[in-house]
This record gives sequence, structure tokens and C-alpha cells, in this order.
Amino acid sequence: MSKGRVLKWSGLISLMVVLGTLLTATPVLAGNGKMWGGGGGGGSGGGGAVLTQVEKDWLVHMREEEKLARDVYLTLYAKWGAATFSNISSSEQRHTDAVESLLDKYGIADPVTNENILGQFTASSGFNELYAALVDRGMSSLNEAFKVGVDIEVLDIGDLQEAISLTTHTDIQNVYGNLLNGSYNHLAAFTSKVR
Repeated sequence: MSKGRVLKWSGLISLMVVLGTLLTATPVLAGNGKMWGGGGGGGSGGGGAVLTQVEKDWLVHMREEEKLARDVYLTLYAKWGAATFSNISSSEQRHTDAVESLLDKYGIADPVTNENILGQFTASSGFNELYAALVDRGMSSLNEAFKVGVDIEVLDIGDLQEAISLTTHTDIQNVYGNLLNGSYNHLAAFTSKVR
């Protein structure tokens, strides 16, 4: 592997670590500070099932993270016209809708106030800044746009794996598991396009 390629991948990995740290800390900061918090939460959900604050925080976080992916991909599709972005943005819409259904089911306020406004997120989530940074990178070239897709899916996979590990509700685990499978497929699609 050439020195330039090693440096390029080192930079990408560093960026993913920083982004992952920023975004995985968000639910902790928004909640009770106990990422591994205990209490209740067993069963399949609904019908009076109680979620921990951590579970609620992760649902809110994942709703916005899935919207982030959709919004970035729609924006990059408008710039580059690459079908990969259009196809995956449609899938991300289904992902964010699935999380919205869980928010509704458990009576949790939806952080998304207007799905039609690209790049709009709650101020405390950090997603406004992340959206701007990812779009800025993706506008520089089509190849860089595909790399942005890789970064988003890597972030999503890590967050979904953590969110799955922090809930005992099978309905939430099933939704997150479906989203995780989709993210692996999206990662493969974007990775195949990077040159």
C-alpha cells in the first residue's frame, strides 16, 4: 500500500473516530448520563411497556441520524445525479419512518419538526454541523461524495450496534436490526463506487 493511500485511510479513520465520539455521546448528554443505565425495559414493547431514558435517547438520536443520511444523500444526488444516492436516500426515508413509528408507539416527542427541510436538526444534536461538513466534503468531487456515503454508513452501523445492545425490547431490536442490515448493504454499495 502506498504511503499516500495509508495517509488517506488514516485521515478517514481519524474522522470516523471523531464523528463517532461526537454522535455517540449525544444520547448520553441528552439523557440521564447513564449510557449503561438500568431499570425496566423488558418485553416486546407497547401495551404499557416502559423504556429507560437511554432507550428513549437512542430512539431520538437514531431518528435524526437516519434523517441526516437521507438529507446528505438527497443533497449529493442533486449535485451529482448518481443513482446510488437517489436509491439509498429512499431507503433512508424508510429507515427514519421506522424509527418515527417507534417514537409514536412509545409517546416520545419527535425531534424532526419538518422532514421537508434538508439539513435541519435539533440544535443540541450536533447533526446541523455534521450535515454541513459532510455536504461540503461531498460537493468537492463525486468520488469524495461516495466516501461521505461510506463514512455515514460506518457511523450508522456503529451507532445501531450500540443501540441494539442497550435495549431489551424486541420490537426496537428488530427495527434497529433491519436498519443495520440496510446500512451494511449501503456501505457495500458506496464502497464499490469509491476509486
